[in-house]
Amino acid sequence: MRPQQKHHQASSVAQLATLLLAASTGLTSATPVHKSKQDLVLQRRSAGPQLSHHVDRRQVASQITSANSTASVAAACDCGFIDLTEGADPTQVWNSLFKADFVNMKTKELGNGFRFMRNAVQRVNTATARAFDPKNAGLCNDGLCLYVNPSSNQEVPSAGVFTKDTGYHFGNYYAEIKIPPSAGTVSAFYVYKNDTNEVDMEFNNPSASANLSIKNTVKPQIYTGTQADPSTYKKTYMPEGSDWASDFHTWSFQWNPTYVSYGLDGVYDNVINVNVPQAPGVVSFSHWSDGNPNYSGGPPTEATILTFRRTWAFWNDTRASMPCKVASSPCKLDARVPTGSTEDATSGAAAQMLAAAGRVGLPMLVAITVSIAFLSFA
Repeated sequence: MRPQQKHHQASSVAQLATLLLAASTGLTSATPVHKSKQDLVLQRRSAGPQLSHHVDRRQVASQITSANSTASVAAACDCGFIDLTEGADPTQVWNSLFKADFVNMKTKELGNGFRFMRNAVQRVNTATARAFDPKNAGLCNDGLCLYVNPSSNQEVPSAGVFTKDTGYHFGNYYAEIKIPPSAGTVSAFYVYKNDTNEVDMEFNNPSASANLSIKNTVKPQIYTGTQADPSTYKKTYMPEGSDWASDFHTWSFQWNPTYVSYGLDGVYDNVINVNVPQAPGVVSFSHWSDGNPNYSGGPPTEATILTFRRTWAFWNDTRASMPCKVASSPCKLDARVPTGSTEDATSGAAAQMLAAAGRVGLPMLVAITVSIAFLSFA
């Protein structure tokens, strides 16, 4: 999963000014997705040209997996980032930004930035396995669609993707998610290194219950007998009268060294401060079922769709630093603001570069980090 690292040198940061605020548009790419044999039809999008400009790694470093224009990456935010998303600490400075706009992303961009899950998982208390297959995941009209299809040969066709970069660490993580309208599957958003180092949000609906919730956990998870201990297990309940399957909602978690705070649509009401993961991992999205009546339920009798519209994160990459050679203060960003908007940044240096460069096209998936090597994904 480790991307191939390449160091590029450039003679002048002036060449990079056209990108202005790569940080606020972060995006990446992906591999072609194959159509399912069932009803799964994923809308393909043509891929854009690869970003090939050189940058001065002393001033800027970007994990750029692809681009839909010839825009360069400027070191506008080498003093870091402040997250303007609702519920975030406006005094916290992060050295890295990640953003993926699945609605506007191209298929090739998705594959350059993410890997598709391809494995089977069977628990001891289930009769069928979760069979993750790339053909069940891909871009659709509403974003990134992950399908669970009816079971076959003791397996439930499931789907998942995860970032190629394995360095996602303490930070604020977000995803705009629309859950399936039917019961029998698990929808998941998480940062994962291994089964003892995970921050996880999962929605399950085994029996079309009216008392629905997102399960917030860390790994390792503590159990009392067969019951999840509340020290590592919290629930976020659906507000009365709302329908999570009718529109997108923002799932989020604020992962810190001593606690994880979990939120829904900017409201954070669950905190876990036991067994907090300490190692970086991959950002992951999955949709699965194994027929367990006590958790996933199902399997479904028809194709079931989980949709991710957009994801973003402000985090501290342990490989990065903040030299502050271009900017004098952090860039204040709302990662949901469209690319090229004059509201992309409110910091002086970034705003000046934006005004000078005008509106520019940027890649659909970018991870911006300060002062590490320029990366390209093989």
